[in-house]
Amino acid sequence: MFVAKLQLNINIKPMLDNSVLIDFLLSKSKLNQYLQEAFEDYHHHKINAGDFVITLKKSNDKSLSINARMKSIFAEVPIAFTFAKSAGLFSIEGEGSIKINLEIQCEIDETFGFKTKSIMHNHSWYEGTSFALR
Repeated sequence: MFVAKLQLNINIKPMLDNSVLIDFLLSKSKLNQYLQEAFEDYHHHKINAGDFVITLKKSNDKSLSINARMKSIFAEVPIAFTFAKSAGLFSIEGEGSIKINLEIQCEIDETFGFKTKSIMHNHSWYEGTSFALR
């Protein structure tokens, strides 16, 4: 379960529109644990892209890493993937793994709803794609 520690900012500055500034202190280790558990529950995700079936999953031999700044969480997410395409008497199959650099922007609205927006900044290859005909 994800637990956030709430702390009011003592030096409240004048703000517009009758607003109150609230700072959240989150434990980096707890946030990392929460994201790791979320990815463990994610198992396999299948995407159909044209004739290809792509399966995404967490890379078993690489770990997720996070950092936080202002209202954003920055994560390096290791993703392994496989893909297959039926081609008549045979199929084209492949696999590989990449590291995706994500920014997760967090916001709490006036009704205390938690909103996030994820932005993929870039990626790099851990293991290049390998192909096979089967």
